[in-house]
Amino acid sequence: MEKETIGTEDRFRGKQRLLRAGILFAIYYCVELMLLLILRFGFLGTNLSDIIIYCVISGSLLALGMAFRELFGKRVCSDLLLLGFAAYSLYVFGERVLSEVYISMQTLPYWLNISVIGALMLMIYAFCTSVCIPVGVVSVLYTLLVIVNAVLKQFRGRGIDAIDIYSIKAAVKVAGRFHYRVMPQMVIGILCIAGMLAFVFIYVRGQGTPAEREKERAAAGRGKKVAARVLAFAAGSSVFILILGTNLLEKASLTPAYSSERNGILFHVLFQAKYLSLDAPDDYDVRVVSETAKKFVSEETGQLQAYPNMIVIMNEAWSDLSVYGEFETNIPVLPFWDSSNENMRKGYAYSSVYAGNTAVSEYEFLTGDSNALFQTMPYATMIKSGTQPQTLVSGLKELGYTTVAMHSYYNSAYRRTTVYDVLGFDRMLFVDDMEELEYLREFATDASQYRTIYRLFEQKEKDERLFVFNVTMQNHMDYDYDNAEFTEPIVLTQYPHEYPKTEQYLSCIHESDRAFQELTDYFAAVSEPTVILMFGDHQPQLEAAFYDEIAGASDSRAEDGRQYLVPYVVWANYELGDVSFEVTSLNYLQAVLMDAAGLPLTGYQQYLLDLQQEYPVISSQYVIPADGRILPTESCTDELSEYRSMMYNHMSDISHNPPGFFNYR
Repeated sequence: MEKETIGTEDRFRGKQRLLRAGILFAIYYCVELMLLLILRFGFLGTNLSDIIIYCVISGSLLALGMAFRELFGKRVCSDLLLLGFAAYSLYVFGERVLSEVYISMQTLPYWLNISVIGALMLMIYAFCTSVCIPVGVVSVLYTLLVIVNAVLKQFRGRGIDAIDIYSIKAAVKVAGRFHYRVMPQMVIGILCIAGMLAFVFIYVRGQGTPAEREKERAAAGRGKKVAARVLAFAAGSSVFILILGTNLLEKASLTPAYSSERNGILFHVLFQAKYLSLDAPDDYDVRVVSETAKKFVSEETGQLQAYPNMIVIMNEAWSDLSVYGEFETNIPVLPFWDSSNENMRKGYAYSSVYAGNTAVSEYEFLTGDSNALFQTMPYATMIKSGTQPQTLVSGLKELGYTTVAMHSYYNSAYRRTTVYDVLGFDRMLFVDDMEELEYLREFATDASQYRTIYRLFEQKEKDERLFVFNVTMQNHMDYDYDNAEFTEPIVLTQYPHEYPKTEQYLSCIHESDRAFQELTDYFAAVSEPTVILMFGDHQPQLEAAFYDEIAGASDSRAEDGRQYLVPYVVWANYELGDVSFEVTSLNYLQAVLMDAAGLPLTGYQQYLLDLQQEYPVISSQYVIPADGRILPTESCTDELSEYRSMMYNHMSDISHNPPGFFNYR
């Protein structure tokens, strides 16, 4: 009789819990649906198919989890399904709502992101007694990551990258200068995540009294609990082993060079982190490198006085938007660049990056190595303290040059102090080391930074030759500063003030053009031979509608990679040699510069000029062989294996560098 009474009471309590769970289920989906529909119809965010798919998948996971717990008393199964529900909800609300990333539902990265979130929860769950702890911890951390990603997208047009960890100090310093707009999708995304957390916490707390939960845990048995914990941790770990410890994803044509929009935020950062260290290529053989190097012998060096001063300007976000199509402005944007100055040689180069990651462009120019075949974060991976790599800097020092690195900003970004020291620069000048800087939109102007170059030239000894590598900041994003005062503001005459970011950007590079002309005017008046190279590091992120207006649909632009084209110009105050190619890539520019300036070439620079004949463009996104075809880089890795081995030997196997190949000795 007593057992029957207890059984009746248990069934009654079970029905009560099931009823409460059903009511909670209905309230949750009513609230979340209301928020998502407000976003869809009030602010044109997300889309109906995403909302429907979310409701079907998450509702199924949640209903099954409730059923296992309330009807069958399977608490572990219920917890695992709840974790799956939470991981899926976090991804949808965090990435596809809050950060507005729309990846096709069936793509591998979509499910990998959910798997990574779930794996983190499983690994924490293995050491907890409640599902609330892993859901709460991962939700908070993931939400912070997604918010950072959304902020970065607004500032620079692309989301977070693994290498950004090396720019945290610089980012903190400039954060106050950016104007962030809180968008509806961010508010609604955070509310949806908060609603999911509240649901999980309320539901779990309602899963019986403390005495009943303790009774369940005791009934489960110690052996089963240990086994469940081990399996949970192993399952979570397997996801990270798949991503970090195997090449299966690369074989599935995934690449860390894609943005967080293509790979998804969490998987993107994790996948890129794998490449912060570099392993030797499978086909790497130092003997093959040595045999190739024998074909290219470094040229004999001459007298320092016969060489020109060398000035290189890597100009922040300098580009020529006419590569997209014609547009009209009130005055010419780049009049000096467009002029037919007889002392100039100019062309275009493919950058490996877009709207950021300046350090990749620096690395490609200074080393002659392309980031295309390794897809690493080079200033984090390839430049290591205690090494002495042979680069453009060390080569010019062998010729007798005094080498100076300049950057009109803080030294904390991209480990530049360490990197410039390893590369062998004699001096480093950052924003605090430069006198009388003037500012435009809170960034040092090109013209005022060039005055430091004038002073360096005027203070040097008569028989001294300078190599200056100058990274500018004037044209840095964002392009919506209210306090921007331009001498000659650019206006799009066909669309006046319709695209304010574009007009502000064009006004900035107009000032860069003027400053470059002043720089050449200064050195045109000096007696010492001087050669100047200026190139853009990457294109800016502007209004998408402007690009659509002048260039058509984004799919057509992606076919030829116009968003990666940047201009370059070589100027000298004496007669220049010819420039090899009008369209090339940044990894070739040091060899192009040395050849045009008439300086002796290292064996590696000769190798690069020879490779350029066969492959004029090698960048992270595109390879263009001599026949003019534009190919995705991942399809060309086999045919460029020799170059990949040369690059690995160059910076990662320095002790086995062929003698007299990367240097002059």
